[in-house]
Amino acid sequence: MLDAMPHLDAKALYGCTIHPVIFQYCEMLLNQWHDEGCDDKAMLATESGLLVCSARVFEEARLERENLEKLLRDYTQQPVQLALADARVIRAALLTYRTGRPPQEQPTETTDQTHAQQLLSDLVAEGLAKGASDIHLRFSKHFCRTCYRVKGVLVDHHQRNREAMTEAIAAALNTRSDDYNQVFNEQSTDSASLLVPLRQDGNHLSEIKVRLQKSPLSDGFAVTLRLLATTMASSLTLESLGFEPDIIKGVDCMLAQRSGLLLVVGPTGHGKTTTLAAIHQRFSESAKIISFEDPVELKQPHVEQRWIDSTRHQEGFATAIKTALREDPDVISVSEIRDGSTAAAAITAALTGHLVTATLHATDTLAALERLRDLGVAMEQLLTPGVLRGLIAQRLLYRDGTATLVAEYLVLDQVARQFALSHDYAGWREHLTRCGWRGLAERGAAQILGETPREYHYSVEGPLAK
Repeated sequence: MLDAMPHLDAKALYGCTIHPVIFQYCEMLLNQWHDEGCDDKAMLATESGLLVCSARVFEEARLERENLEKLLRDYTQQPVQLALADARVIRAALLTYRTGRPPQEQPTETTDQTHAQQLLSDLVAEGLAKGASDIHLRFSKHFCRTCYRVKGVLVDHHQRNREAMTEAIAAALNTRSDDYNQVFNEQSTDSASLLVPLRQDGNHLSEIKVRLQKSPLSDGFAVTLRLLATTMASSLTLESLGFEPDIIKGVDCMLAQRSGLLLVVGPTGHGKTTTLAAIHQRFSESAKIISFEDPVELKQPHVEQRWIDSTRHQEGFATAIKTALREDPDVISVSEIRDGSTAAAAITAALTGHLVTATLHATDTLAALERLRDLGVAMEQLLTPGVLRGLIAQRLLYRDGTATLVAEYLVLDQVARQFALSHDYAGWREHLTRCGWRGLAERGAAQILGETPREYHYSVEGPLAK
């Protein structure tokens, strides 16, 4: 029975909300057990219906546990969920509730943040220390489960207190966002930018920009926090990012045309935005580069970076691109082509003689064309000479905890256009290979691309690739 129950740590109980009558009962029992020399006995119950007790309470204090369970049902009208925790963790949670301050926190410290705000700051600081790109929170009936996206992998899964984490998200949206003007509702879909304060070097305060996305679930809601870099991108170069010399020469060949569309493609979290910023650094400071982003992730000197709130304006990117055409730009940049209207506007800008750089979600350079077709782009228009100049596809591979960039590039020529218009991608790959082209697989990414076997044979042992 004990093994089947959730085991909670201090993070799961930090900031929990307890009904005053239930708190008095739990503290009375805690003092009684302490007088009896039973410091390994402790329990509490939260307003969300969570009853947490130590293993010894569960085994030896059935009457007290059932009394607390009845109190919990009477005062919260919630179904009860049982969980286990160490007695020291439960006592610390009760002390925090009584004093309003965690036991290890010095009372002489001064801070302008509430405990809810501080909880989010601590979560973000922990993510930065781990080198995370994103923090994932999943709110269910009784818990908030958190984890971090580090080097492409979700790590450090924890159960935290649901009430405290919900309050932290609501407080951040209400006090730390300039673009969130709603009443907090767990069952709404929301997107917002946050400025989260962090304490560094003693009392020195800094801020980090965080992009929040909240979505309802059948049993709660989910929140994703994207930690945005605040450093300047002026030191970024294609060389420093690890691009091979032939790819850099390919990029320079595309940029030398001074018009047309250049796409950087790859999965989420594999550095497309960083590559786009490094490409912008290859232009002189006198070039007028207008960049439309949602959100602004890297500060790029000499680039006019404009935030487009695509969650509130469906045609935001497309409208912004059309406006930019009247501002005499040398380069128009789009942080991501997500829909058909944005793709059409980018192609129109390229047709009018402007250089357009953008990112797109696709597995490789050839798959990017099918992705654009799925968005409703007419291939005849895209493949008009001078429109699509070329593509870069990239992946980050992690070996022994170190990220290695693997990339391929493709410069569009007349032969490539013929293959693309006839949808003969297999023939196109064979032609490229004969011309000395190396794709992602040949450059080292074969193990993550997972080439599909020619056929599977089926048996009682499962599928066998042939």
